[in-house]
Amino acid sequence: MYICDMEKTTDITTIVSKELINKSFDFARDVAEIGLDQFIKDGFLRDIPLVNMVAAFYNVTNSIVNRNNARKILVFFQEFNSGKIDDNKFNEFAHKMKTDNDYRTEVVETIILLNERFLKTEKSKILANLVIAHINGHLSWAEFSDLTYVLDNIHPKCYFLLKEMSNEPYWRSTIISDAPAEALIIAA
Repeated sequence: MYICDMEKTTDITTIVSKELINKSFDFARDVAEIGLDQFIKDGFLRDIPLVNMVAAFYNVTNSIVNRNNARKILVFFQEFNSGKIDDNKFNEFAHKMKTDNDYRTEVVETIILLNERFLKTEKSKILANLVIAHINGHLSWAEFSDLTYVLDNIHPKCYFLLKEMSNEPYWRSTIISDAPAEALIIAA
């Protein structure tokens, strides 16, 4: 059985796993965009349990890399918790997270590892939306995995192509019509 006392843990996998099924993190979008780094560093948001635990895990006072990793995880959860998830689908997901250790490990490690690899928070937001799509049943785990691979490797100037591809019944290479965009996709 999956049990975690969020107030006492400093293990990032436990923190992320618990937040995925509890959705406790909720504050205005503008905070993350305007200066989440400063809020974390100065302790303004440390009263929020998730922020406090993520800040402690990444030891945000020591390095820019750690602050950036903390910011990306928090932006991920901000986007995830503001997304629309069908209640029945969410309950199925939460049950599977609680009872299937392999699934929980794969979901949590994917979220953590990808967020730590991303340079920009925009990819963290996209990842959150992919997780939401998976939970809602719009993506199988295999499709989710394929898209996270693309997300991890795509150049930021090609995000528009992901949006266009999502509107097509089948992903077709005919969407890429100009040489610079095609070169960026091929480079990924």
